[in-house]
Amino acid sequence: MNKKEKIVQILREMYLNGITVSDLQLEQRENPDFLPKKFDLLCLVHGVPYRLPFDKGREMNPIGIFPFAGNWYLELNQDEDLLRHQANQNRLPDRNIWLEVYKLQDDLNAQLRVMDKPLLKGSYFARGGNLNWIVKFDGGKEAMPENYYSPETPANIRYCGLLD
Repeated sequence: MNKKEKIVQILREMYLNGITVSDLQLEQRENPDFLPKKFDLLCLVHGVPYRLPFDKGREMNPIGIFPFAGNWYLELNQDEDLLRHQANQNRLPDRNIWLEVYKLQDDLNAQLRVMDKPLLKGSYFARGGNLNWIVKFDGGKEAMPENYYSPETPANIRYCGLLD
């Protein structure tokens, strides 16, 4: 059977079962089997932090995600629309780390969506000297918008850490 015949067969099957393209897209977005990339997760197992593969860790109440090789993780939870003085400055990702995370935002957000965790979108505080650096996840691919703002400018807080 050639490709066109296979497509017609699939379309017939979809029609007979009331399946729409939207149904397929939703399933593809929400089914972990179709994730473009799977990152390891930080999970607490009996109070001890472990790095586990996504397929195992997603069922174990994950608290962080490892977007890179090495022991650096980004926490899954975030606080939204807070002021800079409310953040623990030492636990914020610095601007260079955010830049690397920004490049992976689609793959990370696909995995966060499957786990029903907050997506990387909007403004985030970043470490960067004594200035109020804020980076923005706007869905773009070219360059991460960043700048320093007044201390009264709110942003999201998502912490990072190192697994020992």
